[in-house]
Amino acid sequence: QGIGAHQDGDPKLGYRATRFYTCWISLMQIDATVGGLAIAPKSHAMGLLQSTGTVASSAKLERGDAYGLDASKLAWATSEYAPGGAVIFSNLMAHRGLTNRSDRIRLSSDFRYQPASETASWLAHTPGPDVRRTGQQIDEILAGRALYVTTRATADVLAEVRRRMLEERSTTLARAQELVRQIEAQESGK
Repeated sequence: QGIGAHQDGDPKLGYRATRFYTCWISLMQIDATVGGLAIAPKSHAMGLLQSTGTVASSAKLERGDAYGLDASKLAWATSEYAPGGAVIFSNLMAHRGLTNRSDRIRLSSDFRYQPASETASWLAHTPGPDVRRTGQQIDEILAGRALYVTTRATADVLAEVRRRMLEERSTTLARAQELVRQIEAQESGK
């Protein structure tokens, strides 16, 4: 499962830095059948766009409310890419991977760069599989009966709990319960 159209700077993805750049690099010949990267020109000037759904860390926890931007509301541009071809864009540039209709695996890589003055979360220093494992642990807690029975938290509250737990790298039921109480108290005080 991948992420649909999105901006890397969306706080739901867990990065603390408020400005950074992504460098996407093709590691093979990528034509229209293999898909590739598509960007929404000038979307970086629109600010943070409203994404919907939840960021699931595994296919088994995907609940039909997939995370992302409404791709139909943006114009898209793409290209064919040669090995080593690179696209560099800001954290607010909307982008997405196109469907791979070939019989080959698409190979690409991406790197993120930020000013030294920006705060880097643990995500910036952790290999992808370790990030995914942490996300899966959080998702299991949030989908578990114990949290539901003890808090009856709404989907919006759980989405914020997930964001905060991922940012903190917290994976305990006790922390999830504590965050639900804090978020609900903040919302009732508004």
